[in-house]
Amino acid sequence: MAHDFSDDPVVKKVAGGCSFTEGPAADAHGNLYFSDYLNDRIMVLRADGSLDVWKIPCGRANGMNFDPEGRLVTCCAQGEGGAREVWRHESDGSVTILASTYQGKPLNSPNDLCFDPDGQIYFTDPRYGDQTDVVQDVMGVYRIDPDGQLARVIDDVETPNGILMTPDGKTLYLVDNNPQDGGARTLLAYGYG
Repeated sequence: MAHDFSDDPVVKKVAGGCSFTEGPAADAHGNLYFSDYLNDRIMVLRADGSLDVWKIPCGRANGMNFDPEGRLVTCCAQGEGGAREVWRHESDGSVTILASTYQGKPLNSPNDLCFDPDGQIYFTDPRYGDQTDVVQDVMGVYRIDPDGQLARVIDDVETPNGILMTPDGKTLYLVDNNPQDGGARTLLAYGYG
């Protein structure tokens, strides 16, 4: 459904008390989940307007999305309490670690994710801030296959951040966002299939 924003839109504050919000993801019931990154918690703004803490601690969840089965998948960043992993939150409350290392080395700091039509997960793995414990040779983009295999699929960008796959699975959009002076600030498109 398209929204017409041509008339004077009204901006309404729906949540407060957060330090650094990230990764909005809506479930099938109209609830909006988002991470309060610095407070290491996932919040949920329910369809009725109420706001609750959904999970604390949460491995410093950043980007999030719901998989085709309605389970919340989160990119967990580095930092205090950070898991540096990709997690899937199961319906029974447990957490399944989908990715934590590549070629035996910890990930940099999983950031954002998306799904393709086959249920494969693509996620970005940049590192902003402290670089002292980075052991990966690049900041890349990875794919988690349904069988759990992890593959690096993009390794020629500076600082991969936001990511989105078109519904037909033919184009992957990626934001290369290097905050350094002269760093890449580019929107890229990769053709698939």
